Amino acid sequence: MVNRNIPVILTVMIFCLMAGLRGEGKAELRPYRLIHADSLRANKVDGAYISELTGEVHFFYGDTEFFADKAFLYEREKIVRMTGNVKVYEDTLSLKAQRVSYFRLQEKLDLDEDVIFNETHQDSTWRTFNAERVEYLRESKNFEAWENVSVYDSRENVSGECGYMTYNVDKGFGYLKEEPELQMSKSDSILIKAERIEYYDDYKKIVAIFEVETEMPDYLLTSDFLIYYSEEEKATYRGQPKLFSEQFDAKASEVTLYFRENKLHQALMSDSCRVDYKVREFEAKENWVTSEEMEFIFENGVIKESRAYRSVDSYYVQQPDIIRRQKYLRNEASAEKLIMYMNEEGYIERIGLSKSIQGKYTFEGE
Repeated sequence: MVNRNIPVILTVMIFCLMAGLRGEGKAELRPYRLIHADSLRANKVDGAYISELTGEVHFFYGDTEFFADKAFLYEREKIVRMTGNVKVYEDTLSLKAQRVSYFRLQEKLDLDEDVIFNETHQDSTWRTFNAERVEYLRESKNFEAWENVSVYDSRENVSGECGYMTYNVDKGFGYLKEEPELQMSKSDSILIKAERIEYYDDYKKIVAIFEVETEMPDYLLTSDFLIYYSEEEKATYRGQPKLFSEQFDAKASEVTLYFRENKLHQALMSDSCRVDYKVREFEAKENWVTSEEMEFIFENGVIKESRAYRSVDSYYVQQPDIIRRQKYLRNEASAEKLIMYMNEEGYIERIGLSKSIQGKYTFEGE
C-alpha cells in the first residue's frame, strides 16, 4: 500500500535540513518551518539557494503564519515572494492579497492586488482596509495603502474611501489623502470630505483640513478646518464655516455642531454671525439676522428654533399672500436677543425680540 504522506514528509525533512544548513555559524533572524507544500524545488544560483514551493503552501517565520499557492525563498537576500491567494496571520492581524513579498531584513511586507488588511480587537470589534497596494512595516506597525482604498471600523461605525492612506496599529493614528471621505454611520450619516483627513485614537477624534465639506441629511457645512469628537458627537468648524439648507444659509467665524445618534441636534455660532432665510418654500432667502452669537435647535434633524444674542440686527420681508390674507410687510429691527420659531417644515412661523428693541415697520403702500 502506498503511503501518500511520504512526499510531504520528505518535503518537510528537506526544508528543515536546508534551514539548519543555512543557520550554521549564524542565528537566523526569524527561523522558519514548513508545514505543507505539494512540491519543493531547491536551486543553487551563484552560491545561494532559491527554494520554490508550490501547491497549498503553508509555513511559519517565527510567530507569523503564511499561506500561498506558490512561494520563492531567496536565502541570500532573505526575501520571500508569494503568489496566489496569499494569507498572512500575525497576532490580531490578518492580511490577504494575490501577491506578497516579505523582506525579512527590513521586516517589511509588500502586498499587491485585492489587498485586505484586517485587525481584530479584544472586544470582538474589528477594523479592515482594502486597497490595490499595501506596505506594512512589522517592527513599527506602520501601514500604507494606495489605489481604491476603503476602510471600515465596526467599533466607531466609520467607513471611508481615498486614494492614499496611512495607519499606525499601535498608535491608532493615520490619515487619508487623495479625495478622502469618511462616513460616520450607515444610516442618516455624516459624510466628511476634505483635502486631508486625520484620525486619532482609533477614530475617536477626526481632523479635516482644507476644503472641508460635511454632508448631512438636508444640510451642508463647508469650512477650512474641522475637529470631530465621536464620543461627544461634537464637531467644531473654523476657517469661514458656512451652513447651507433649503430654508436658510448661515455663517460665522466658528461653528460647533452637536449630534444625537448621528442626527443634527444643536448648532452654536460665534463672532460675526449671519443667517439668511426664507419664510416660505418658493421665496428667496432675502431675510437676514446678524449678531455676535447664534444658536439653532433641531428635532430629529429638522430645525425648530433659532436664537440670536448680542448686537442683533434683523431684516424681515413678508410678501403679500391673497390666500392667507397677508399684506406686504418689511421690518428692520435691532435688539439684544431674537428668537425665531419654525414650523414642521423648518420655515419661519414667529419672531420674538427682547431687550433694547428698536425697529421700523413698513406696510404695503407706505
